[in-house]
Amino acid sequence: HRDLHSFPTRRSSGSASLKRIKGYQVEYSKDEDFSDSKTVLIKSLEDLSKFVGKLKSGKQYYVRIRVCVKVKKEKYYFEWSEVRILRT
Repeated sequence: HRDLHSFPTRRSSGSASLKRIKGYQVEYSKDEDFSDSKTVLIKSLEDLSKFVGKLKSGKQYYVRIRVCVKVKKEKYYFEWSEVRILRT
């Protein structure tokens, strides 16, 4: 199983309530500058391991994640986490 402990899982001390968190946006790329990046929205941090399991094995990816919050009918995104290198 792949090690996901390096991803930030602490909740922000911002003003958004946990009920408003609608998911996490994950951006990943084979290039460090994210020039060919792809973005997926996952519902929970538990789904992150399922997402990683679908990546091609034997590759290196640059990954960052951010929280998606819904306030009224608008979606807002927190800042991106630090970029992590993920080896599958």
